[in-house]
Amino acid sequence: MFVRLMVLILALLSFSLTALGASTSPSDEADKLLKTGEEAYVADRNDEARSAYSKALQIYRAEKNQLGEANALTSFGNLEQKLGRNDEALKAYNNAMTLYKTLENQQGEANVLSGLGDLEQNLGRKDEARKAYNSAITLYKSVDNKLGEANALRGLGDLEQSLGRNDEARKAYNNAITLYKGVDNKLGEANALRGLGDLEQSLGRNDEAYKAYNSAITLYKGVDHKLGEANALTGLGYLELKLGRNDEARKAYNNAMARPTHSEDWENWNKNLAATMRRAKHTTMP
Repeated sequence: MFVRLMVLILALLSFSLTALGASTSPSDEADKLLKTGEEAYVADRNDEARSAYSKALQIYRAEKNQLGEANALTSFGNLEQKLGRNDEALKAYNNAMTLYKTLENQQGEANVLSGLGDLEQNLGRKDEARKAYNSAITLYKSVDNKLGEANALRGLGDLEQSLGRNDEARKAYNNAITLYKGVDNKLGEANALRGLGDLEQSLGRNDEAYKAYNSAITLYKGVDHKLGEANALTGLGYLELKLGRNDEARKAYNNAMARPTHSEDWENWNKNLAATMRRAKHTTMP
């Protein structure tokens, strides 16, 4: 009886230690680091994101976890692109794509293609960008990833707007907004609304632009995304300026200037403001 009891106790202890080890495995730790990096990325804490991604990537490679490695490389690509380091972003995306294809992981392939669409668009390679976005959308639909599909559609909307394909851009933005609402992703919805506001403003559809900007600002405030809020306020300020509502324009611009808190936020906002001011070069505030 005693022997059987000891065997049972030892078996339970062995099981408990195995379970404990599994719950704190290196890959689990890397998963946590990757999540931390994603949270920092969204909050524009870019140095923190880079550090978390680097640590996660090292662990995944040591563990020969190819899926984790591919996910970390995709996140690295997104970060490098955000910071304008295009060569590094392309290298990370291509390495991730190779791994995803080896694993036959369509979800991962779609994520990379969506990022490549953004990158190609930034580099002015419009045809390559459209091809990447449409391929991503097809794959996202096949795996029923509505958030990924929405992100790719928003990128496609930005692309079509830049090419003056206004109907296609509006359709892409509206489809993205519908999907974002369905998965309750307020930041994505705000980004799509801001793009839609820019589109409607460029077409002189001022009421639609005003509505889109204000909806975006409300959503940005709700998720405390100061750079997005500043950019939407800048668009709203330009709209008010066009309409001759100079006090409202000044208020929007002043509010925009108060939002960015990080140095990279200021750099990005100043670029957006410069682009807005180029559009407004024939209009002046008193």
